[in-house]
Amino acid sequence: MPDKKQNKSLSIIFPAYNEQDNIEGTLQKAYHYAEKRYKSFEIIVVNDGSADKTAQIVLDFAKKFKRVNLITHKKNQGYGSAVWDGLKAA
Repeated sequence: MPDKKQNKSLSIIFPAYNEQDNIEGTLQKAYHYAEKRYKSFEIIVVNDGSADKTAQIVLDFAKKFKRVNLITHKKNQGYGSAVWDGLKAA
């Protein structure tokens, strides 16, 4: 059966602020979606100064899934800044 994955690449960007309850499930769904459809992809999470365990959850996930990257703002800079930094990283 021929490989049906697209030759195009995909960057998925998630701005995140205090998302410890949601981020792992979001990463799992996004990773499995992209893995089935794209030969080349990355997931970038911009942790925008979260005070919870968002960054640690992403780091743990990235240890298992190498196409996941974390950018961290030491303090909250807002949604626009998080999106912009994700776009620059992509």
